[in-house]
Amino acid sequence: MDSLIGLIIAIYARFSSDNQKDTSIDDQIRMCRQFIESHGGVVREDLIFVDYSVSGASIARDGFDRLSRLALGKARCVDVIVTETTDRLSRDLGDADRFYKQIEYAGVRLCCFADGIDSSQRGARMMFGMKALMADQYLEDLRGKTFRGLEGQAQRGYSTGGLPLGYISRPIWGENKREPIGFEILIDEEAAELVRRVFSMYRDGLSYLGITEQLNQEGVEPLRHMKKGRRRGWVSSTIREILRNEAYIGIWRFGVKQWRKLPGTNKRRSRRRPTEAVQVQHRPHLRILEDDLWQEVSTRLQSVALKYKGKSVGALAPGRRTSYPLSGLLVCALCGAPMVISGGSNGRYYKCGDAHKRANCTNKTSIREDLLTQAVIDHMVGVLRNGETVARLTEEAQSLVHEASRTAGDELLTLTKALSRIESETDKLVIAIKTLDASTSPGALRVLTDALDKASTEKRLLEANLDAVRTQSASGPRVPAAEDLVRLAQAMEHELRDDPIAFREVLRQMTDDGQIRLEPQPDGSYLAHAFFMPLVVPPRTTKTRKPRSGGTRASSSDTTEVVYSVGCAGRI
Repeated sequence: MDSLIGLIIAIYARFSSDNQKDTSIDDQIRMCRQFIESHGGVVREDLIFVDYSVSGASIARDGFDRLSRLALGKARCVDVIVTETTDRLSRDLGDADRFYKQIEYAGVRLCCFADGIDSSQRGARMMFGMKALMADQYLEDLRGKTFRGLEGQAQRGYSTGGLPLGYISRPIWGENKREPIGFEILIDEEAAELVRRVFSMYRDGLSYLGITEQLNQEGVEPLRHMKKGRRRGWVSSTIREILRNEAYIGIWRFGVKQWRKLPGTNKRRSRRRPTEAVQVQHRPHLRILEDDLWQEVSTRLQSVALKYKGKSVGALAPGRRTSYPLSGLLVCALCGAPMVISGGSNGRYYKCGDAHKRANCTNKTSIREDLLTQAVIDHMVGVLRNGETVARLTEEAQSLVHEASRTAGDELLTLTKALSRIESETDKLVIAIKTLDASTSPGALRVLTDALDKASTEKRLLEANLDAVRTQSASGPRVPAAEDLVRLAQAMEHELRDDPIAFREVLRQMTDDGQIRLEPQPDGSYLAHAFFMPLVVPPRTTKTRKPRSGGTRASSSDTTEVVYSVGCAGRI
């Protein structure tokens, strides 16, 4: 290599793993010093740039960025860049090639001494490109090997990292005692109780935000609260993910998401893998939730999603904290907009949200909140205490439950037949592969193994669907007894009315679509329409536990039309 006498020289060093030692940087700098001094150069301490525990897959690094500004800026302050190897600069082929072109244009010399590369020499560009390609391929191979290793750990039932709230892991040591062969997943009983509480809170009527506020007010430590850079406190998105995690009923999935770095940065973005590429395992010993609680929460999640799908999020979502039990349930019959609370001289009034805020609805009638709420309570209690009405609806509900059970049975039969077919196909493929001479028919072997992989994936999906249908059938809807409804009427009269969130959840469950439509009348009153099905189980505790849904819906013949003659002045 040519002499470095009289040139301004910068050193760059990097290591990428937290498992490496800081002395790795010291060793790189020491070797760079020896190289520079052996070629007559002088090392300046202010021109030594380092990056600790930063991947070379991206050029978004502090030390590299400061070096680039000095070497490639208008006031160029560097003549030569010295580093140990090409992969210290970058492990991305595109980034490495771009950087080489930039320094070549700027007239800056690059020396990667361990690779024998000096950009002032002929052939350096080709050698640099080959080394950059090898570094890029190394990352690609490492990514594949890492995923393969994690997939193997998942198949053996071990942790692959990132356990959900409610679980911990412990190392399982092999014979050499040097490093664990895997990490066994265990239930953390204290955290599991918190998971059950979160599900119960949502089941009892609180929203994501309502649960978040309550946990933060109580000072409950959130998941991964010790992680560097993470702000303290719960967030509603965490609650959302907890409520949808099937691990809590013993269904574990591996490979759902694929994480890739955004080119040019160290930011990672996830993409969902194809369904057939996801590995599904059933681990009943890791189950935290009972079927009934999971099904109740799932039912509420689905009903809330359907209620607000394609609509403005400005409406009060079920479970949001409020002092008004009917907020989020009342809608204008003319335009479908939610009825919103507004102030008045004698109390609080409900008005059509679109007419009040956007003036694109003709419904200008207002109705007093306290009088409307009392009218709803009186009507609901009256229906629950009417034995003849309850008996008629109970008979209809029993018919619907029977139909639901029959449908589930047909689905079970269909899935069982499909599973039997795919198992037979899988067995035939295994026999064909064993009897095939791979040396003479490599193409046929590849076709058979691809077909076997596809059949195995389909088999896992069918097994998962079959287990889900069986679970749903075992925890299916039931029709409550008459005494249950009497207790519910008593709770509505005394306890639930003091808890707006719990009371609103009861009303939402008792109406067919979770809505009460208010139709304005010429005389200034409202006609309220709702498909009312009072087949729910009373609260098991007061205020904090919601009624369990019977899972039935009223037919059009069971519609209860309620007339509330409430004028804008509040007179009934």
